[in-house]
This record gives sequence, structure tokens and C-alpha cells, in this order.
Amino acid sequence: MAPLKKSLFSLRDLRGLMHAACARYLAWLRRLEDRSPGKVDLDKLSRPAKDAAARSWRGFNLFLSADLQGILAVLAGEHHISGLTSRRLQRLLPQWTRSQIGRLLRRLRLHGLIKKVGKTYKCYATSFGQRLLLAGMKLKEHLLLPTLAAA
Repeated sequence: MAPLKKSLFSLRDLRGLMHAACARYLAWLRRLEDRSPGKVDLDKLSRPAKDAAARSWRGFNLFLSADLQGILAVLAGEHHISGLTSRRLQRLLPQWTRSQIGRLLRRLRLHGLIKKVGKTYKCYATSFGQRLLLAGMKLKEHLLLPTLAAA
């Protein structure tokens, strides 16, 4: 279209252009607000969680190196057979203190990524935790890092 003149006679054309622009913007917003289960799960992982004492525990950030180390240690295959314990994590994360490992286990339990076994000190990764952590790792390792390296 040609540039619009500033007169009353161009209001009809201006209305059509504004309507088309608003329709494109609303279509973009609809795509942005896709609330698929994967997005809801990832949102749950990154949001803070509260325990029974109403204390807030921060969510997980897959780009933070401390969170990433803890997540990779939890996903180690040896824990799927005999369970995850604080002592085994201390061997995998020697630079972490006992209290840091205890806080990591607490955060993992509150976010539903691991589940404690009965009256033992062992934990196992839940199916939700396995799905979510592996998807996050794949996203980072196979999509984001290669894309950033190419740019």
C-alpha cells in the first residue's frame, strides 16, 4: 500500500492495517502461551518449592554449574540399582560439603525429582525426575551449546 495521507478518508485503510497487525500479534501470543506438559514440568523444576515448615527452597537452573554438577551426579547409572545416598554423592562430588549435599537432596525431594525409600537413607529418581532432567540435559548439550558455539 502507498503511504497513508493524514485525512479522514484514509481512516478505513488505517483500520484495516491496524486490524491485520493486531491479528498477527495475537497469533504470535497464542504460539507463545503453549502450555504443553513439558513446559509445565520445566516450569515446576525452576520455581521455588516450600516444605512443611513453610521454608522456601530455590528451583533448579540447568545453566548454573553447581546445579548441573548435582544433577549429573544424581543421574549417574549406579544409583538406579542400589539407590542414592548422601555418602555416594560425597564420593561423586568431593569438593562439596556434607551440608551442601544434604541441601541438594532436600531440594530434589521437594521438587519431586527423587523419592525416599521407606525407613532408609536411600533415594531413587522418580520417573518425572528422570524425564525432566534428561530432557533438560539434552536441550542444553545438543541444542543450546552447539548453537552458541556456531554463532
